[in-house]
Amino acid sequence: MDENLLSIKGKVRSCLNKLYTRDAFLFERNNGEGVCERCLAFRFGMYLQCEFKDYYVDAEYDNTVTYSLDENNGYVRETNENKKKQVLDSNGVESNRIPDIIIHKRSLNLADDNDYICFELKKWNRIPKKKLLEKDSSVLETLTSDYMYLFGFHIIFGKEKEETKWTIFQFGDKIKGEKDVLVFENGA
Repeated sequence: MDENLLSIKGKVRSCLNKLYTRDAFLFERNNGEGVCERCLAFRFGMYLQCEFKDYYVDAEYDNTVTYSLDENNGYVRETNENKKKQVLDSNGVESNRIPDIIIHKRSLNLADDNDYICFELKKWNRIPKKKLLEKDSSVLETLTSDYMYLFGFHIIFGKEKEETKWTIFQFGDKIKGEKDVLVFENGA
């Protein structure tokens, strides 16, 4: 397995463990329904920031950099400060999409590789219909191909830590052989 992916998975798993350990209260609020997804995303993002110290962790970040192939089949970096990330929906129509959380470097220098990891998040009791889960998958496929994020994580927060699931994307595809259910070892 890619050592970089192994390291990233360990950091993400650690952040999820902290979320469920330190903020268990948030999962019990509202008669066991838990707080809203944005609140959980914010707390999760705080823990991610501690693990990825050399990067910024932002939620709903709407600055866009795109890549396209030039005539020599090399990638050309383009930016548009006023344009959100465009993702095709199931009908082939472009729609604006902002990832729930991204880990990146903030820079206006087009030579920098800013985008690193992106996240789409859902709650156990707000799991949308299959069509909406497919939409999240499509977003992560696009973000890890057209927008060059190294990895994309689709995380479904479980009511309990052990019920949490993830799917990981790289180069526009789900990483094959990756288990959906997280395994927390030694209580972590």
